[in-house]
Amino acid sequence: MDKKEICEKIKYAIRKVAIVSNDSVLSFGSGVVINSSGLLLTANHILDEYLALPNVKIIVEGVGKILPSEYKIRLGGPSIDIDTPEFVKPIIIDLAILEP
Repeated sequence: MDKKEICEKIKYAIRKVAIVSNDSVLSFGSGVVINSSGLLLTANHILDEYLALPNVKIIVEGVGKILPSEYKIRLGGPSIDIDTPEFVKPIIIDLAILEP
């Protein structure tokens, strides 16, 4: 497969993620579909500070004819810095998994 064919295949796995409240976009980012049921891997920092607000929704859009849909957090939490003497520099874990 050449680069064009690879890009054509993976573009359907990429999603736009928006945190919305009362029709206002509070935050946005991207994610990638990780299984056939639509689980999505994204960065936790786009969600974290907004989810405690009232009327917040996670809206996910895809490429093509995929309509926007509301998702919820399956796995997420505060981003974590891991800093130990064994590492050259701290590792930041900033991941969340969303489900339709």
